[in-house]
Amino acid sequence: MSVPLRDVEAERDVLKALLVNPRRLVDVVEHLREDDFTDSAHRRIWQAMVALAGHDFDAPMLRVQLRTAGHMSSLIDERLRDLEESALSAANLDVFAGVVAERGLRRRLVQAAERITAIASSDADEVAQLVDQAERALADVHSSASDAGSVPSDAAVRQALSHLQRIRDSGELSGVTTGLPSLDARTTGMHPSELWVLAARPGVGKSALATEIAVAAARSGVGVLFWSLEMRVEELVTRAICATSGVPLATARGGRMTDWDMERLTTTAAEIHGLPLWWNTHSASLATIRSEARRIKARDSRLGLVVVDYIGLVSGSGSRRSREARHLEVAEISRGLKLLAGELDVTVLALSQLSRDVEKNKRRPYLADLRESGAVEQDANVVLFLHPTGEDGDEDGTPVELIVAKQRNGPTGILPVTFKARCTAFEDGGWEPKPPPPRDEDAPRGTFASRYQRRA
Repeated sequence: MSVPLRDVEAERDVLKALLVNPRRLVDVVEHLREDDFTDSAHRRIWQAMVALAGHDFDAPMLRVQLRTAGHMSSLIDERLRDLEESALSAANLDVFAGVVAERGLRRRLVQAAERITAIASSDADEVAQLVDQAERALADVHSSASDAGSVPSDAAVRQALSHLQRIRDSGELSGVTTGLPSLDARTTGMHPSELWVLAARPGVGKSALATEIAVAAARSGVGVLFWSLEMRVEELVTRAICATSGVPLATARGGRMTDWDMERLTTTAAEIHGLPLWWNTHSASLATIRSEARRIKARDSRLGLVVVDYIGLVSGSGSRRSREARHLEVAEISRGLKLLAGELDVTVLALSQLSRDVEKNKRRPYLADLRESGAVEQDANVVLFLHPTGEDGDEDGTPVELIVAKQRNGPTGILPVTFKARCTAFEDGGWEPKPPPPRDEDAPRGTFASRYQRRA
């Protein structure tokens, strides 16, 4: 026996109950969408109720709101009179709302199936694009009511205060740890729906730092998908084990480990073995990365960080025949990664190259030095640069500036870190940064670059 895809009586009962007790609207507004109401008059009345959220509305107030919005009609006026005359207790509101929401979900499943059928028969360059579109159609089915509509101010304030109270009570980072205390203090960690960009010239250690961040996040209980388009899985994991254990990478790869080295490697490997980490080193398009991230999120809700090493090797849906086309393709990839972060409620950490002009002029990098597209700078919530100080390193490591060049929700500045190339690991501090000059004449005027140097 098939289940009906609509229940007009349940829709009417929801509106009746809310007319009796308007304050109960806050209990159901986040679980119901406008399109859950199949009757057009019911949908308009629901919209008017949501617009009056926070007020003890009644039928006359709803009529005024409907007229103001230009939605009043004889049919809606008749439905309002019917709701007034047959109002019932709000005690079973949750039950009625649950029925309306469930019927709406079933209808969206049917619509998604129709979309997937159309997608499967469409012409596309890559099957991965078809799979990505089909999975997105199913993902849209799970979108909540809060994603579909506006949140009233009173509900938004309660959510914000509750979030702040949880942070205060826990005494911990509000985001996911990066493994570097100074960076955590500057950024309060990596937060869901954020796109972070880590950029440097080749050989400075951006892949090593990204690996450390991934392991640190996984150690804190957050699931991590690490996608490298430059290295094999064995190489990635070997670097992670060496960085965490402190055993020199050359020693491990050359097979010259002592018993003590082997014990440290084995102990560290056992720890990493049990972490919620997924490694992928296949060549990938944006569609493939999104598809794999969705699959992992569906299997393990702990997924909270996706690392892409690096943007320049990811392919989009366009062609790479010209520089202009590649510029647009990188913009598409950047925007796609930002949307992925919001869709899955994760942080995306994307690695990027810097232009050769940084080395040529022997200066600190600016946001304009991000290669191939200004869209990367625009889409990112946080932009980090790794910049060698030019000072010679020793057995204890090489001084490197970790520059927070952009942060939408906090200060920028320069953090001193030390890169231990022997074991491909970064540590906080280890050297005292020199005060920056009053002004760097090489910095483009009017850009954010000159500001983060002065605020260091």
